[in-house]
Amino acid sequence: MIYNLGIGDILLTKMIFDTNDIQEEFKIYKPIVDQYRNGSEEYLNFIVKLSKAWCGENSGKITFQKEKHFINLGYEIGNINLSKYLNIKKTLDEPYIVFHTKMRFDHYKNAEHFIKNELPILRYFLQNFKTHKKIVLLGERKLLANRETSYNNQYTIYKDLFLLKNNNEVLDLTEETLNNNPNWDTFERDMSYINQADLNIGVGYGGNMVSCFAFSEKNCFFLSRISHPNLKYFRRHIPNTLEDYLERIKKEK
Repeated sequence: MIYNLGIGDILLTKMIFDTNDIQEEFKIYKPIVDQYRNGSEEYLNFIVKLSKAWCGENSGKITFQKEKHFINLGYEIGNINLSKYLNIKKTLDEPYIVFHTKMRFDHYKNAEHFIKNELPILRYFLQNFKTHKKIVLLGERKLLANRETSYNNQYTIYKDLFLLKNNNEVLDLTEETLNNNPNWDTFERDMSYINQADLNIGVGYGGNMVSCFAFSEKNCFFLSRISHPNLKYFRRHIPNTLEDYLERIKKEK
């Protein structure tokens, strides 16, 4: 059996394994990394380590042989918490909220709609938002080109989130780029911040959203026009409208 190898895909697969008591060996089909991540050795090494953390030391074998493809649709997902599989460390002694930089819209029309109609409203909100809590920025400042980025219409709103510095104390823990070269220590650090945040705030679908749901119950993501079968398991973290989304963030003042 071979699997989709985005970080969010791997987390979803583990949620499905745990819910349905699936004991399949997690193999890494190298041509997927070559095709979607520019053959990045850093990405390959990262997902090998991730699969071992999830499924044990016997997992993460690299294969070039195409086998039946595991599709993570049609399975029930129950307990989505994966915190027990990582070394979650203490972060800040003070209350904080996290804003995530990366966005994924799947279809270019979804991205076009958000950028044209909703991003200006979000920018105005960020420019004027004020909270007594510290704000932590997580994610990447820019995305390196690869097939995954273009196929799924991925962007970052790092520059827009910088507007939060107008009225708030902001701790910037972003990395220059992560999509082709994730780092294990950074991943564990970020999941710890996600786990202990008063609220994780983001836009769009993808690995950062799934990571928040896997390591925290305090999340708020705006998906605009995005639809996906697995979203039904995370619906309580996803406000229906931009107005509801912004109102939820305001409660953190």
